[in-house]
Amino acid sequence: HSYINSRLVQKNTEEKLDKLLKDKGISPRESQVLALILEGKSNAEIEQQLFIAMSTVKTHITRIYQKLGVKTRMQLTTFIRENQQNSLD
Repeated sequence: HSYINSRLVQKNTEEKLDKLLKDKGISPRESQVLALILEGKSNAEIEQQLFIAMSTVKTHITRIYQKLGVKTRMQLTTFIRENQQNSLD
């Protein structure tokens, strides 16, 4: 029973985060890059996993930072974590 509740909360949190990212203008491809950043992947790992050039990875990251108003991966991670936490409140 608690597993079902935790899955519902997780799904609800993911939906709210998806809505926030969409509202901020994050494209589907940028969302993929963002997810990999949040998994701790390096730019080189993102490049390999998504089959895109390093310059494209960097462009996506720059646009994500601009759209979310952050300047570093740490700020990005904090921003996402805080918005996930706020969606639980």
